[in-house]
Parts: sequence; C-alpha cells; structure tokens
Amino acid sequence: MDLYENYFRALVEHSPEAIFIGAQGYFVYVNPATVRLLGASSAEQLLGKNVVDFVHPDYRHAVADRMQRIFEAKSNTPPLDEKFLRLDGTVIDVEVSAVAFNFNGENTGLVYVRNITKRKHAEDILRTQAERHANLLATSKDGFWICDLQARILEVNEAFSKMSGYSCEELLQMRIPDIEATETPEDTARHIQHLMTTGFDRFESKHRRKNGEIYDVEILSSYWSSQEKILVFQRDISERKKAEKELQQNRELFRSIAVSRALTEAMGIGVIGANKEHQIVFANPRAQQL
Repeated sequence: MDLYENYFRALVEHSPEAIFIGAQGYFVYVNPATVRLLGASSAEQLLGKNVVDFVHPDYRHAVADRMQRIFEAKSNTPPLDEKFLRLDGTVIDVEVSAVAFNFNGENTGLVYVRNITKRKHAEDILRTQAERHANLLATSKDGFWICDLQARILEVNEAFSKMSGYSCEELLQMRIPDIEATETPEDTARHIQHLMTTGFDRFESKHRRKNGEIYDVEILSSYWSSQEKILVFQRDISERKKAEKELQQNRELFRSIAVSRALTEAMGIGVIGANKEHQIVFANPRAQQL
C-alpha cells in the first residue's frame, strides 16, 4: 500500500495541473502546481485559507452552491470555466472540476484546476476578429456569399441580397445556376473543380436578378479547403461596363470621323458640311479654294 501511495503522491506532486483538497471550504492539501497557479511562494501560504477567497467575486456564489451540492450528493462535477484570483490580485481564467470523497473520515472535495487564461485570450481575439469580419461583410457594398462544392448557397450578406433582388432567405434556398446567366450547371461544376485546384480565381460574368434583368459582375472567389466551401466576393460592374461600351463607341466614331476628314481633305473636289440652320460648319481645302 505504501508503494502505491508513493506512486500516487508522486503523480499529484509532479502534475502540471493544480490539484488541491478542500475540507469545509478550506485548503487542507495543495500540490506544487496549485502553489504556482495562485502565485504563492509555498504551500503554507495557502493551507487553512478559505478556497472561496481565491474565487473571483462574480463566481463565488455559484462556486459555494456547487461545493455544497458536491458534498451532499458525493458526486463529481463536469469541468466548468471560472475565474480565480492570485495572491497579488491578478485575475486568471481556469477550468475547474471536482469530486467528493472521504479524506481521513471527513467529506472533502478533490479539485482539479487548469489555467486557461491563454486559451481564453485567444478565444477573445478570435471572437473579436469574427465580429469585426461579420460587421465588415454586413456593411460592405460588395456582395459576399458562401457556397458548398455542390453549388448550394449557404450564406449571404445584405449587399448581395440587394444586388440580386432576392431576399437572404430566398438566396439560401438557391444554387449558383439559379443566378448565373451565362454558365450552364455543367460549366459551374467545372469552374468549381478548377477553383479547388488553383485555390483562387478572378473573372467577370453575368448574373440574373429576380426581376429577370441581366447585370455584369466581377467575381473574386477562393477555395476554403478546410471546410470544403467557396468564398465569393461579387461586385456589380454594370455601370463600368456601360461606360466602357460608350467609350469604345466614341472611339470608333472619332476614328470614323478622322478617316472621313482625311479622305475629304485629300479629294480633288470641294466638300462642305452644314447644320440644319444651313450654316457651313466644315469645308475641305478644295472647297475653300473654290
């Protein structure tokens, strides 16, 4: 028995996690990890102290109730997240689990405490980032949506809803071919396979609004391999396309005018142009000579 006791004592003494025994709400045993966790220099600084005094005030009432239930039911509790106070007043996040047992003829609680401050800090950062990203997507003027590898739309932002004319609820019941005006379902499937290989794609396409209107879009898509989903940013470029078309038409008109002017100026006969008020607005060199 002494051998097993030595084994168990060695395990507890060298455990990286805090383990302590509480009797009637006071520390009666603490392992070295508990001493380090609570910022003490020795076990003597903790032994005989009230356990609840090391619990953050926001959690003391709940902890006291739980300790009472443990002793009455003589059962264990699942791990719970709490906050503890170190001797210097520093607040730390901890995960606590406890089990009731008889120690030297007295009902006591064996408590396991894990420091999760770094994990909580990381979770807070991730949560803040997620909230920031969600806010950016919600307020973005560009459409954003997520689809799976079967082209089913899984998530959309308000900008995409307004752009397409469909409500968010309607879009979540649709697939890419339902809004795509140029690609066939087979084309879309091939496009998804290509994206899974390249990881990123940028292209222009045409989509169909709820009212049937066709509009030009610029698509930036990326493959989210860990989730097997596709993230898509979409911009309505109808006005840009219209301006580009008008610019091209003007260029062709100016080119035509320039060619016509060159031809008339080189001709051996006089050529004049007049407006509807019969005012001459153009005359080639030969007309001027005449």
